[in-house]
Formats: sequence, C-alpha cells, structure tokens
Amino acid sequence: MVPEGGAVPNRFAWFTLLVQSALLTGAVALLRPAISYAALDLGVAPEWLGLIAGSFALLPVLVVLPLGRLTDRRGTRGPMLAGALTMVTATVLLVAVGGSLPYLLLANVVLGFGQVVVMLCLQSGVATLWPSARRSGAYGWFAFATAFGQMLGPGVLAAMGGSGNTPNLSPVYLTGAVGSVAMVACAVAWAFFMPRPDPRARRDHTPVRWRTAMKTPGLTAAVLTSLTVLAVLDLLSVYLPALGVEYGISVGVIGVLLTVRAAASMFSRAFMGALIKVLGERALLTGSLSIACISIALLPIEMPVWGLVVLMLLAGVGLGYAHPLTLAWVANAAAPEVRGTAISVRMLGNRIGQAALPVAAGVLTGSAGIVVVFWAIAAALGGLTLLSARAPRE
Repeated sequence: MVPEGGAVPNRFAWFTLLVQSALLTGAVALLRPAISYAALDLGVAPEWLGLIAGSFALLPVLVVLPLGRLTDRRGTRGPMLAGALTMVTATVLLVAVGGSLPYLLLANVVLGFGQVVVMLCLQSGVATLWPSARRSGAYGWFAFATAFGQMLGPGVLAAMGGSGNTPNLSPVYLTGAVGSVAMVACAVAWAFFMPRPDPRARRDHTPVRWRTAMKTPGLTAAVLTSLTVLAVLDLLSVYLPALGVEYGISVGVIGVLLTVRAAASMFSRAFMGALIKVLGERALLTGSLSIACISIALLPIEMPVWGLVVLMLLAGVGLGYAHPLTLAWVANAAAPEVRGTAISVRMLGNRIGQAALPVAAGVLTGSAGIVVVFWAIAAALGGLTLLSARAPRE
C-alpha cells in the first residue's frame, strides 16, 4: 500500500496511520447504524432520526478549527491519543447506559467528537508523511483503508443482526469498544513513529484565520463537495435502516447493502491513481458523482434484493473517489504552515453538513416520507457534479 514513485518516507508511521484509519471508520460505521436501531427501539419516530444523526456533528462544529490550528502549532501526537480515549468513553457510555435516550444522544455526541479529532490527525498525517507529487496516491490508499473500515463495520452488524428487523445491541457495542481500545494502542505507536514538529516552527508559528485559509483556490468548492458527499454517506447509514424497517427488509440484508457500498468504494480506490492518469482528477470526480446521483435516486424503488445490491455497488464506486480527491485537492493547494487549518476548514464544512443535512432530511421524512430523502440526496449530488466541473484549480 505504497503510492507509485518510490519508498514510503516512514514505513512504520504509514502502517500505523492506515490501521488507525480502518479501526476508526470501522467503529463509527458499526456504531452509528446501531444507534439508529437503538433509537427506533426506544420509540423514536423515523422523522426524528435526522436530529439524532445531527448530534454526531455537534461538538466537531465548535472545535474543529481550533484543533486544526493546534495541529499546525503542536503536531498530532497529543490530539490523536485524546481522540482515541474519547472514542473509548463513547463506547463505555453505550454499553453502560445506551438504553436511555438522553445517554444515547450523549454517547453519539462524544463519538462524533472523538471521531473528528482522530480523523483530523490522520488527514494531516498523510500530508506530513508524503510530498505533494505523491500525495494524491497516498490519499487514495488512506481512503482505501477508511473504506475497509466502512465495509468491516456493517459486515459485523450484518453478522450479529441475523434475520430480524433489529439487532441485539449489547454485542455490537462491546465490539465497538474493543476496536476503540485498539485505537488507543495505535495512538501510542503513532507518538513514536510520526516525525516531531520543528521547535523553531512552533515558536515562529502565527495562527491563521479561517478566512485566510478559505482564500485557497478552489477550497470553497472542495468543502461543499466534501460536506455533501460525507453527509450522503451518513444519511445512507441512518436512513437505509429506516427504509428497511418500512419495506420489511431484515437487518442482515441492510448490513450487506452497507457492506457492498463500502467494499465498492474500497476496491475502486485501489485503481484511483491509474484512472487519474487516464481521465484527470476533474473528469474522475464529475463522472463518479454522476454515477452516485443516478444510483441513489433509484434506491427507494421497490425491487429484488439483487437490484439493491447492484445500486449500492454503483453508489459505492461513485462516492468512493470524491473523499480522497477533495482531500488531495485541499492538501496540495494549502501551504504547509496552514495545512492543518485548511483541512480543519474542510472538516468544519463536513460537520456542518452532518449536522444540518440530516435535520433537513428528518423534516422531509416527516412531511413527505423516506423516499423523498433519497431523491433529495440524488438532486444534491447532481448539483455537485456541475459545481466540480467548473471549480477553479491551481
């Protein structure tokens, strides 16, 4: 898993980063649908699921910009360990008091905070380890590892869910706790392997305002694209279970569909470097968004399970490229001294989308039904296709 062009600058740091990426996304992909099922079990109406999903992004919206400045100034060692320990705290809350709706919401908020801290450190770490000429390929493999985790989480849910419409949540929560503890071990290894920041750079560092970072060419378009794609992935994990309950689709089948989506994203990213050479980054991004738009628009139409599998496969391929492409876009455009801030601006946009779009989806569900949510997602992806085709690049 080394991008083309030579040896990895720090092999142990790169391996630790990829393992941590898979553990993080696997735990989140397992726990977020489980929280949706727990809320439904507690009597929460489907139209309120968007509010619960939005609580995941509540703290990240408030702290992600200061975190970006912190990593610019101090590096990622301390924040990485703190984020991993926060993930453990969230799983402990789910195991101990996840049967209460207020504590379920609290655990979701804590989970979102831990996730954004660890993810910011990982994304900044890729840019630190790799030179700009090889960064797109490195982000492709990083996205491959995150997609592996996104595939693993629903796979575990499918295995534990069985043929019923709701799973037994206790073993699901315990599995998430084990993964979070493994993340702490990776964070300790990260502290040994990652390059240490230059002390002179710490003394000379001047904090950068987010407005300055937003002047990076194309960053606004990249943020809009990124926040919508991430929100789409969230909405699929939240509303596909609700669609399953409405249509009588078992937990096992829903888990398989989410796994197929993640697997398609993962394996497609292994070929991203070759496709960029043939098509270019812009054409690859607009084409993949178009595929995702059409696939998701067809999802709520009643059809055999194999048809849903095909659509989720295509959606996974379509959504699989946008995440690493926008990451490389931002990291390459930003100067090293403001890279953490630029990535945090991108993540702030992501979290605003995660907070606002699920709430909007909940309003749509309450007024027009779950089907309209999927059609609204498709419409947003269609708009992104046009935006990404015209966005400025350096």
